[in-house]
Amino acid sequence: MENIENFKGLKQINLEINERATIKPAIKKLAEKRGGKQAILEQYTDVYMDEVLSELLEDYHQKKLSEINTELSAYDEYSQSLVAKANMYINKLESSMQKSADPTTEYELQQHNYLVDELKKTLFKAFIGANPNMDELESVLKQAEYDKGYAQALTCLQSMLTSNITGNNQISEELKQRLRVDLADKMQEIHMHVLSVDYQTVQEIKKNINKNIGLAGGQLHQFALLNNIDRKNGM
Repeated sequence: MENIENFKGLKQINLEINERATIKPAIKKLAEKRGGKQAILEQYTDVYMDEVLSELLEDYHQKKLSEINTELSAYDEYSQSLVAKANMYINKLESSMQKSADPTTEYELQQHNYLVDELKKTLFKAFIGANPNMDELESVLKQAEYDKGYAQALTCLQSMLTSNITGNNQISEELKQRLRVDLADKMQEIHMHVLSVDYQTVQEIKKNINKNIGLAGGQLHQFALLNNIDRKNGM
């Protein structure tokens, strides 16, 4: 029941972040600022001298910027709070789904531990040579595609394999980073194969949120960029 509620909450937040992943709020505030300036020009151009009019415009500019900064900061803070809440749901769902995939009987646990030990013997030298690559895992990865128990055991060795890469003094830092990323991607694929379809949905939502949060939570930054362009163009 808790998973259902967490899933519902996560999906709702994902929709809300999608809706906020636009620069419309920043554009709207820029239009307000332009409109206010134009209204002052239309009302006072023939009333005040240029110097007084300039002071009036600058005063309006500063007050309006302060108002906009306050409003867009609040908008961005709310977007960030949505992400924090989404991450809470994601952590709970991932933890729950992982537990549901763990061995539940003594026999299953023994089988799992046996496979982990066997894979350690097979892979303990992986990525420690002078020319390491993902092909070293090819046969193991293929078996993990159709054997969930094997796949689950393999995911338990990610830390060992990552340590092998990190500790390999024969290769560059650039290659180490590339191998770590490739390994993490492969392990993620395997993990999704072991776990439920719902887990895959959670991962897709996580990627979508990470992709959109920069825009959803960056309205103040977007406004500053647009406003700078306006100022350069004398608007």
